[in-house]
Amino acid sequence: MKFDFGSLEREFEAEWPVRVSVSKDGGRVLIQEFMIRFRLAPEVELSEFGGSLANVPEALSQVSKALDRVIIGFGKGEQETWSAEMLERMVARPAVRIALVNAY
Repeated sequence: MKFDFGSLEREFEAEWPVRVSVSKDGGRVLIQEFMIRFRLAPEVELSEFGGSLANVPEALSQVSKALDRVIIGFGKGEQETWSAEMLERMVARPAVRIALVNAY
């Protein structure tokens, strides 16, 4: 498929899977997944975080602020309701925080 140059003039958003690695007894890992709707933020908008979400320091408040700029909400079919409180609860869990950053 050829690149859509018109897309450069529109804000891009997409629903994307977030895969969380959950530690289990015995050294096993269970992968749990949910869908989230992201918007692709211009790098200038994330410049205070080093230009990309990958450069965000691990301070919870910084990660939370950066994710709040790019997450629109849960994807279709998710039963939870998106809110600032939900984001804070998710960011507080290292495995979920890492999964959100990796998905973006």
